[in-house]
Amino acid sequence: MAPRPLSTLPIRFARSLAASAALACVAALGQGVDKPILYNYMEGDGGIELDRTIKEAYGARYTIVDTTRADGYAEPVPVAGEMPKPPVNGQGQRMAGYVLVVFVVTRDGLVTDPRVIKSTHDDLRNASLAAMAGWRFKPGTLRGAAIATSAAQEFTFGPVDVSNGYERVHIAVYQTLDILVNRMPPKEAVSAYVAQLEAVAHNFFVGVGTPETLHIVVVTRPGRRSRVWLVSSARPGNSAALEPLRKLLEAVPALEARGGPIMIALSGTIAGGDGKEPLDGADYRPPIPGEWRELAASLPDPPPYSSDAFLDRLWPDPK
Repeated sequence: MAPRPLSTLPIRFARSLAASAALACVAALGQGVDKPILYNYMEGDGGIELDRTIKEAYGARYTIVDTTRADGYAEPVPVAGEMPKPPVNGQGQRMAGYVLVVFVVTRDGLVTDPRVIKSTHDDLRNASLAAMAGWRFKPGTLRGAAIATSAAQEFTFGPVDVSNGYERVHIAVYQTLDILVNRMPPKEAVSAYVAQLEAVAHNFFVGVGTPETLHIVVVTRPGRRSRVWLVSSARPGNSAALEPLRKLLEAVPALEARGGPIMIALSGTIAGGDGKEPLDGADYRPPIPGEWRELAASLPDPPPYSSDAFLDRLWPDPK
């Protein structure tokens, strides 16, 4: 099949990565003493944690310098290539799953240095990397000169049935109604934010077949800052396997809280859930992350979990 421009294919940059990871750039205009310079685009809404992920991935190889469009940056444009074809399993069935990759577009418009951030199966990983090797771009520029640029791409392989991915069952709040009325943005903004969190979590677990219950606990502060804690029925919430998910969730542009923090939780299932705890109804209780319990246990007179006083101990406000 003849290559088609990538812009006509169903490539979609991960929502949570769209600004920071997809637009962070590696400049080839000059080099440091030992490493080429990586210019990191700072005007997007990808989030602090995502910037940190990109810098961890490429910091050993590049000298990273933050930049903005005011410096004369322009992003790369896809011009040719194919999306990966889903591999088949031993029974001849197309495999389902999810792959997330960061990579570099060179000054010549080629793809190099891909780093797989998440993959549900090695066969899907290999198919994605093989397809990306054939992609071509009009390279990014800085003040009109071609540069090498970092980018991010997610692949969702089908078919995906309802048992795959993350499915939210319930949303919990920790604070009283009067506090939420004063601090919450309009309902439409809340719904859009929750939908983005669900999409990130769903894609992360596409192709995972082990049942699990997972709570996503989110605190947002004024200034659109967020932190995420994970509570799982199958593993510690701070396990290394869940750390990439936490970073992706914190990269979603947060709610615009007004006058103080907002605390919510998304309770849901992976692969249909393991049924170890109720996720709604009279027996449901908002999840309490292990880090919260540890902090409360260390205080002689701990304030309620839902209070600003507790949150200021847990996540100090730098204002």
